[in-house]
Amino acid sequence: MTSPLSPELATALRVERIEAAASAAPPDFRALLHEKQREFFDYDGRERNVLGGRQGGKTFGVVAWQWAGAGDKPGSLNPYLALTSASARNIVWPEVLRISQSLGFPSDWLHERELLVKFPNGSIWKAAGTDDSRTIESWRGVKTYRPALDEMGSQDNAFIGYFLSEIIWPTMIRFKGQLAKVGTPARVCDGYWFDQTGPQRADTMPKLFRWTAWDNPALGTTSEVDAFVDEFLANNGMTRESPAFIREWLAQWVNDLTELVFPVDISKNVLPCLPIRSRTGVPLHKEGWRYVKGADIGVKDATAVSVVAAHQHDPRAFILQTRNLGSNVLIGTLRDYLRELNEVFPGPVVIDAGGMGKYHHEELTKQWLMAIEPAKKVEKESHVRDVRDRLMAGKVVIVSQFSDGKEGANDALMSEWAVLGWDEHGRLPNPNQADHVSDAVCYALRKLFHYKLGEDKPPIAHGSAEWYAEEVKRMRAVRIAKYTPSSRKNSPWD
Repeated sequence: MTSPLSPELATALRVERIEAAASAAPPDFRALLHEKQREFFDYDGRERNVLGGRQGGKTFGVVAWQWAGAGDKPGSLNPYLALTSASARNIVWPEVLRISQSLGFPSDWLHERELLVKFPNGSIWKAAGTDDSRTIESWRGVKTYRPALDEMGSQDNAFIGYFLSEIIWPTMIRFKGQLAKVGTPARVCDGYWFDQTGPQRADTMPKLFRWTAWDNPALGTTSEVDAFVDEFLANNGMTRESPAFIREWLAQWVNDLTELVFPVDISKNVLPCLPIRSRTGVPLHKEGWRYVKGADIGVKDATAVSVVAAHQHDPRAFILQTRNLGSNVLIGTLRDYLRELNEVFPGPVVIDAGGMGKYHHEELTKQWLMAIEPAKKVEKESHVRDVRDRLMAGKVVIVSQFSDGKEGANDALMSEWAVLGWDEHGRLPNPNQADHVSDAVCYALRKLFHYKLGEDKPPIAHGSAEWYAEEVKRMRAVRIAKYTPSSRKNSPWD
């Protein structure tokens, strides 16, 4: 049995191997690519977009381009950002292994646990998810050369502009970097990615590259790809005219509202402000409105707040405004925002009391004496379907303007609903997509109810003498219930 290498000898061998790799001729990444990928690889512009279909080789081509850049710019960071850290591991890392094996890279360059590759010249390639806002914010001071942002069709529209302009672009100045944005079309012809790659895109937009499975020789001949696609369509009850096939395989933009959890029809689901009359002409007096605030609490995930309203003489529910407060929101910040909303929209507040939401609920209730109710989260599938059905029937209306007339009251919600699709079972929203604002709206809508016709009594104002009297009654009832025999467990007196 041979003895293991001494630490000194192992280090010397590793250094020798790294120096040899650094002095060797640059690897021929281009030889691994098909013709359409090479056009992308050879382009020397600052920014480029890739609109690709399934199995066309988007990830492989972009990673090869990034690695070539890492070799050209010592000490640079070249991040590959997918939708989530899990998708980065599942989608990108297999391509990393393929490229490294094809080019004979040493295995100790690859660090799978951290999803990064360390090159001998000090450059780093790293895969991560855009869902981890703390990690993204920490990249503000780094020096990137070839950052790439994947799954653009599913990225949050409210987030992506800020992320690119305020975080990514400034990091490229040192190395005069190049940016790649990659993805398939989204389900709806709207949003940031549609503006960048849709048929109506402006001439000033970055250069667009397109390729599909039929351009990828690794999949076989054109006839072989056609045969597989025909079998796929037959097994899934689809045709070549199906929106999902056009979007996912041909990488062409087409509206497909059927695949959205909450499909919004502008003509029946959006109004600039609250109506003054119902659809049947009944006046909607100010004192007849009822308001509910909903909050979805996150720590690593975002915290979102919504305000919904209904009137006793109108069967519709109105989403007045929504806001994504971001992650790591302090309780004091949430408290101040809810108090601000209560001044304008008096009424109950419902909060997701699961996880960290339970702590927020208790603090806001006990320490800050706010009337907070836990959100009902049971039967989520049924409730999601109910909100979807009401939306499609025109009974849920989104208000586009704030009370002062400024636009954007529900931009956060519209950004989510424009791309939020179903999970693999078609039962709940896709867990890999942001739905925090959607949850805040659903919690509030579940609490919201309409007054009975003829009941003109306005809601009790929060903090009024009548409100305090009702709170005393409620608290007394809770104490009485606590000490009744039926509520005691294992009491020696029973």
